Amino acid sequence: MPAAASEIPALPFLAVMAIGVLVAIAGHVTRARWLVVVGLVLLFGATAAILVAGFVDYQGGGADPRQPHDPREPTF
Repeated sequence: MPAAASEIPALPFLAVMAIGVLVAIAGHVTRARWLVVVGLVLLFGATAAILVAGFVDYQGGGADPRQPHDPREPTF
């Protein structure tokens, strides 16, 4: 069974993070401080959003969906 957080599609968050990094780099290259700020806001905003989405998604379950592990059995 997959963990609850794996049901959240990561692609939109990663895309916004990548755009934020590219915008911030473009701001550094053009020496536009406002563009650097916009890129960092996108980057950290996407980071916060995926944390909140994971927290909200996990709140619905209640139990850990992973199978319990017997420490006497070897793991490979």
